[in-house]
Amino acid sequence: FADFNPSKRPWSVASDDSNNSWNPAYNCFDRPGKKCISFTLRINGKDHDLLAVDKIHVDLNWRYLNEYLDQISANDEVLFLKQGHEIIAKNQLAREKLIIYNSEGNYNIIDSVDTEYIAKTSAVPNNALFEIYFYYPGGNLLNASDKLFYLPFAFIIIVLLVVYLMTTRVFRRQFSEMTELVNTLAFLPDSTDQIEALKIREGDAKEIISIKNSIAEMKDAEIERSNKLLSLISYDQESGFIKNMAIIESNNNQYLAVGIIKLCGLEAVEAVFGVDERNKIVRKLCQRIAEKYAQCCDIVTFNADLYLLLCRENVQTFTRIIAMVNDFDSSFGYRNLRIHKSAICEPLQGENAWSYAEKLKLAISSIRDHMFSEFIFCDDAKLNEIEENIWI
Repeated sequence: FADFNPSKRPWSVASDDSNNSWNPAYNCFDRPGKKCISFTLRINGKDHDLLAVDKIHVDLNWRYLNEYLDQISANDEVLFLKQGHEIIAKNQLAREKLIIYNSEGNYNIIDSVDTEYIAKTSAVPNNALFEIYFYYPGGNLLNASDKLFYLPFAFIIIVLLVVYLMTTRVFRRQFSEMTELVNTLAFLPDSTDQIEALKIREGDAKEIISIKNSIAEMKDAEIERSNKLLSLISYDQESGFIKNMAIIESNNNQYLAVGIIKLCGLEAVEAVFGVDERNKIVRKLCQRIAEKYAQCCDIVTFNADLYLLLCRENVQTFTRIIAMVNDFDSSFGYRNLRIHKSAICEPLQGENAWSYAEKLKLAISSIRDHMFSEFIFCDDAKLNEIEENIWI
């Protein structure tokens, strides 16, 4: 304080009748950079007479103002005190920022992350010399110009992402459907229900529906060609009888009764008279069977001496004819030839014809080598009796 010169203080020129007031900042202690502000306190009334003091002058170092602003400010708040056009005190965050005065009477706060601040200004009570500036972070990382620059890119990225997600979803669903269809096609030849495997389900894509329809049409065409081919190879050209049970099962027609005719003794004729005579007898047998049963029955040839009769209509006529015992024997002219017949008079489907044929074969086998023609009318009880007798 050796160089203390009161005349250089701002309050040295203050009039005696002035009010209590803050004074402009100045270089205190005659040292540049050591800024102070002073406050003049007037002593009036009884205190003036009691203390014999006219006024009190207080110099405040700016450093203490900085520390005070640090205490009263929040962690993310930029706070500083301005006198005229000069900032005289800052909190810690304000000291770390670049603060630039703009032409609008405000300040721009600049940092490394482009934080956007909201400004608020307040004057110090009872002292128009000082203004306090508060800056609160708005939470935006981009300023207005950056937003306008990046907004189109952000919009394009969002649109592309939505298109990608939608495309991925569609492709994933179609890939799943195609995988399911491929697996279905892989197991289709072994599938027990091919119609169900190719059934169009709700939610199938139009491509999947088109593929399933094409496969179904191909299957129908294949079945039709197979049936035509089967028809060509399933009929005996000479007798006209069916020689493949598959066509009966495939057509699955409704039948009213089923019978079987067996010619016994044909081996003996072939051994004595030869193959030509045997074939002559077989042709004659087929002719007689056709005459009697072709109008009401589908006739299946198992072999030269065994024929299955499936009655389509006129079941009474069929039952009466097949029950006649001696309707064939006299036409052959050979004493050892015998006709054995068996029948089951109940409705059946073509797909079950093979099981009925096996039952009738069992009944025929029970006749054994009986010397006369015989007919057996079968039912389940009779078949059980026949089976027991055969095995015993």
